[in-house]
Amino acid sequence: MGVIKVVRRRLFDRGGVALAVTVVLAAGTAAAMPTTGMAVTAGADQVVGPGEVVLPAADRRATRNPVFIGFGDTGVLSSPEGSTGWSWTDYATRQTRQVTEFAGTQQPNGLAQSDTTYTLSTDAEGRRVVRFRALGSGEDRGSVTVRTGLTYAGTAGEGVVVAYLGSSTNVRELHLLKQSADGGTEDTKVTGWPADAKLLAVSERDDRSLLLRYRLPTEDPQVFLYQLVLVDVREGTWTKLFAPYKATSGRVPVLTEGYVGWWYPGAGARLLRRDALDGPVITVPYQGTERTTDFTVVGDNVVLTTYGDETRAVLTRPLTGAGEWRTLLPQMDGWVNASADGSAIAAGGPDKAHWGMHRIFEGPDGQIAVEQLMDLPPVPAPVDGLSLAGGTLAWTDQTASPAYDVMFNTRTVSADAVPQVGPVRQAGGWVKPCSIWSSCVRLFGAGDGSVVYNDWESTQWIHRRTPAGEVQTLTVDGFYGEVSAVQGRYALLSGGANHKQFLVDWTQSKVVSTRTAVAATLWDGQWWTTTSTAGHLSMSRLGSTAAAIDVNVGSACVPSELQANGRFVYWACAAQKKAGVFDRSRGRSVPVPVGDALLADGFLVRHDNARGKLVRTDVRSGQAVTSDLADLPATKNLMPEGSTSDRRVRWTLDPDTGRVAFVDSGERIHLLPGGTLAAGVRRDHAGRDGIGDLLTLNSSGTLTFQQGTGKGTFTDKVSGSGWPTTVKAVPFGDLSGDRCNDVLVRLSSGALRAYKPGCGAALKPSTPYTSLGTSGWNQYDVLTAPGDVTRDGRPDLIARNSSTGTVYLYKGTSTGKLSARVKLYDNWKTYKK
Repeated sequence: MGVIKVVRRRLFDRGGVALAVTVVLAAGTAAAMPTTGMAVTAGADQVVGPGEVVLPAADRRATRNPVFIGFGDTGVLSSPEGSTGWSWTDYATRQTRQVTEFAGTQQPNGLAQSDTTYTLSTDAEGRRVVRFRALGSGEDRGSVTVRTGLTYAGTAGEGVVVAYLGSSTNVRELHLLKQSADGGTEDTKVTGWPADAKLLAVSERDDRSLLLRYRLPTEDPQVFLYQLVLVDVREGTWTKLFAPYKATSGRVPVLTEGYVGWWYPGAGARLLRRDALDGPVITVPYQGTERTTDFTVVGDNVVLTTYGDETRAVLTRPLTGAGEWRTLLPQMDGWVNASADGSAIAAGGPDKAHWGMHRIFEGPDGQIAVEQLMDLPPVPAPVDGLSLAGGTLAWTDQTASPAYDVMFNTRTVSADAVPQVGPVRQAGGWVKPCSIWSSCVRLFGAGDGSVVYNDWESTQWIHRRTPAGEVQTLTVDGFYGEVSAVQGRYALLSGGANHKQFLVDWTQSKVVSTRTAVAATLWDGQWWTTTSTAGHLSMSRLGSTAAAIDVNVGSACVPSELQANGRFVYWACAAQKKAGVFDRSRGRSVPVPVGDALLADGFLVRHDNARGKLVRTDVRSGQAVTSDLADLPATKNLMPEGSTSDRRVRWTLDPDTGRVAFVDSGERIHLLPGGTLAAGVRRDHAGRDGIGDLLTLNSSGTLTFQQGTGKGTFTDKVSGSGWPTTVKAVPFGDLSGDRCNDVLVRLSSGALRAYKPGCGAALKPSTPYTSLGTSGWNQYDVLTAPGDVTRDGRPDLIARNSSTGTVYLYKGTSTGKLSARVKLYDNWKTYKK
């Protein structure tokens, strides 16, 4: 028996603090982001077809990534998330165009600290070749070959390549490679380093200089010093900057168009003008640099970013420290990137709904200005877990704060033909242990509004999350598998290295049964398992000591998967590549296509990955009738690695209503009817096995559900005593919307009540009820429930007046009551009950 540890907690997303801010943008219009059919988040639910409702995607918490490629003299090269290819945005016009000038050639790797691109390749001798081409025209500007023995370390402007001998942590020689007049490569070795110096990799570079450090020993063998140096890439000479400093001081090298030096958060910065390296040191005051994560200089002004989870502002003030810090962008993400023209580029905005690519530059008046170059609209939040059961739609998406990987969300869904969908309720954030996979957790709706899931097959934890946000976590010793089935209070866990199967009862917070793992499923008190005999299944009742029932489904194989719903049992044999649905009322199986399927009452929904379709297969007629439901491309990045099954991740099926939910490419959730909502009343009260039950009233006032077997006999029964023998009980459908069939009871006074016993529970006078009328119902000698006559998804009532024979229809309503009567026929006295 497993060891259970129960943890109850509430996990909610952390609230943020809104700041009132103003951003002054330069006049003009920013370019729209180049798109290729990207979905834009809608604002409201939409009814798009018969019974189909589309729910809008939420905005992903993380903003759209601009994916910067390089920063040139006159523009920025990028490939914004969701677009195709590269885009060039011109600083002067703020217009964006697709980069097409390199079609038919090797795709460039980036910008060479200018408006010139570079492309890396390897020649026949195994040497790296760097080719330069101009943006706009695509003109070939020549190439540089890195000779054998040297390692490529980057470009330093058009036609200049940095290379070294050794490794990035132990540079033995530094080389500057340039194009020679004859088309070859000129090699300049940078020399003059102290004998005891150990060169480190280049920290910063542009088309004029390399900024790097070398390490020096001290008398203490555990202590080293760093010397900051600036290398002239044209001459191959270098200059020491400042005195050496301790290697552990955490100083960050800085190289901008006009300045060079270092900075450290909370300690300010020390800079030199690049055109006067022997001039005075410029000390940037430390006040205001605490808790900052970035630093650059634009013109004669400091530009830095503050630290924070939700909001990082971009601030500026003069190098001298005069004046107050001024906010350039209230929020930003990523880095402030120095451009070749001396400006800086950052992604940010006043808030996450108004995000864009911005340029920070010094205006003609010497003041720092900000202008938006490109709009970066919100990204629809990816959905990577989905369930629909018991009137609750639950899903996980990437709207949680940075403290979590995903947010759990729920919305109520009515059983109407066109469902009424409640507002989004966030039920708490969650840190997934498998967060590197976008789709690694499958959600199982329990039918009571809660959702059950396990982290993944390598853990022993199983979780149950309620719509209110409470999480019940059980640690099951020896469980390293997956959730097989969920029904109400029970969860079935299977698999793992020890091949065990655990039945968990959430109300008792313990494992109530452990077996050897076989294909199994649950359905309203029934536990279906395979046996060692091909084609034979075993059905036992949870909590019952009665012997299990042997059911021959005729599969001629031992199924690897089982599902049950009402009188139907789905089986699949993976090894034999065959599947079927066994109809207990007919006593035979209907062959169905093999695939990623979920079972409803009388039909299957399957994801045909090859065709990119959700497919419905109806078996109620005794034949498999297949039709397409919706377009749904195959899902990538599934767990376990290589899996193609995305049920309960990107699509699911409500086992009670037959309604289907799936997520489209725009992360919108579609709700559509998978089967016929208008159906005859299911006279299935004592358990939802799909087999009719009989409601009887004996002379002592006991109402009993006699549970049918589907073979003309009865097995168990559920009784409730204390009723007057004068009552008339009418088995009814689910009028109250709790997914359990109701019973109408007429009292001798003429009052009519709708009693709502729980699924499989006894009908007692104390059972909760709704009054449908305090008098007047004695006028009818016939009260019968034919099912859903009006095809609105609700049960209806037929009544006949005893004196006139007039037949009336009472329609079920969304409030759980009956509408005003509608006359159907006159004088039906001749028809017997």
